[in-house]
Amino acid sequence: MSKNKQHLSSSLNEFDLIERFFKRSSSLQEDNNGIILGIGDDCALLELEPGEVIATSVDSLVSGVHFFADEKPFNIGYKAVMVNASDLAAMGARPRWLTLALTLSEINEDWLSSFSQGLFQALAETGMSLVGGDTTRGPLSLSVQVQGTVDKDKALRRSRMQESDVIYVSGPLGGAALGLAHRLGKIQFNNDQKEKAVELIEQALCLPQARWQLGLMLKDYANSCIDISDGLAADLTHMLRQSACGAKINLEDIPFHPAFNLLDLSLHEKWQYALAGGEDYELCFSINKNNEEKFLEKLKSKNINIFRIGEVISINDKNLNFYLGSNEIKLNLSGYRHF
Repeated sequence: MSKNKQHLSSSLNEFDLIERFFKRSSSLQEDNNGIILGIGDDCALLELEPGEVIATSVDSLVSGVHFFADEKPFNIGYKAVMVNASDLAAMGARPRWLTLALTLSEINEDWLSSFSQGLFQALAETGMSLVGGDTTRGPLSLSVQVQGTVDKDKALRRSRMQESDVIYVSGPLGGAALGLAHRLGKIQFNNDQKEKAVELIEQALCLPQARWQLGLMLKDYANSCIDISDGLAADLTHMLRQSACGAKINLEDIPFHPAFNLLDLSLHEKWQYALAGGEDYELCFSINKNNEEKFLEKLKSKNINIFRIGEVISINDKNLNFYLGSNEIKLNLSGYRHF
């Protein structure tokens, strides 16, 4: 993080803020994560291994748009890291480094302490290091840029689905969408397990887990991959368009978040939440049938479950097709739109 000017009026200047809340264990990080020079200079200096390339992604999170204004600061810091690490996972990249641009209306030391705790917990879980950024005054928002590394010939892409690939997702869907709906008062749990259900969907909404370890395994087996941020239907459609092919999805194989079992929803309502709700941060990927059994055996040895939901079909059909049994189902799904 740049330290050459003071942006915020407070008893803490920017130098103090960075030293107190964001400069942690830099000597250890620089020894073991390819960091030649980290926080404290105009740029970080980062080292790659021979044959590696950088995978990089950036996200902006704005108060009132991407998180509630009264959201717990720990959750904001944690989620900001994980949603970006999920992009790296979709490329089969190992998470390495992160930069943070943080805009604050004022310096609140309690808020910053909790925010930085969430940030550094997620960094520790993903193996990333904070190597720089900026702070300034304004409405609460943050931009996070991540860099990961991957062998240059093994990076996963959205555009390489092949006919007869099978399609998988890495975990249950719809939990975050239920969490948002519950906060907005659109759903209610009226049973003895309400407290547990709310806890589960709040965790899905606020504390998602990037599937980067699975991504590292996928790069040796999968043909294509995407992380599910805007909803399975929207994100899988992106893959199909870039790969110039179509897909058949079996609705009975969609893995629903367990909280659905505690709600009285119609089947179409469940499909809307699970297929178009967004913010799942699971991986959707396609894999050649010849690699499927070997990959499943590897996952079984590591006690990892994934869910087969369909297959890639002829390049003459470039649509996303849903089936319930042998019957095609036409769904009018509205996913997340950025504008």
